Amino acid sequence: MVDGRAVGHVEQSRELAKTVLGDIRDVVSKTRESRVHASAELQRLALAFPDLEVDLAVTDRLDTAPRELAEAVVRIAQEAVANAAQHGRASRVWVSASADETGFRLTVRDDGQGLAGAMVPGNGLVGMRERLQALGGTVDWDSGPDGGFALTAHIPIERI
Repeated sequence: MVDGRAVGHVEQSRELAKTVLGDIRDVVSKTRESRVHASAELQRLALAFPDLEVDLAVTDRLDTAPRELAEAVVRIAQEAVANAAQHGRASRVWVSASADETGFRLTVRDDGQGLAGAMVPGNGLVGMRERLQALGGTVDWDSGPDGGFALTAHIPIERI
């Protein structure tokens, strides 16, 4: 025999589950729709390192790019500037974000100490590469013989 109170609790649980699921769907939709204000994020990045002069040249297209692309560019720039300050001991960093007929390009270069000898990518560079590969993009980096470090990321036009 089925207890009437048990049936009522089951129905109440189903209704609660429907409500919670609806709330979750609303949050996910709003998160997807929210824009990353990439140029503002990069401006904040420039101010986050008071001992580092950060020169920014950012295209307006970054703020209208798909969310995942804009977020990737911001995260990669954050990592590259932090690396320049912490590991490269740079005093100046140049960050350029541009778009052309081939795609979107992010270049970050610094005047730091660079890297001597062969370079084994650390977690930050490996993470950048993985983030870009997920978008169909690439990243290259180089350290010159006189110091400094340069990173160039490219995301093809199909992703813009």
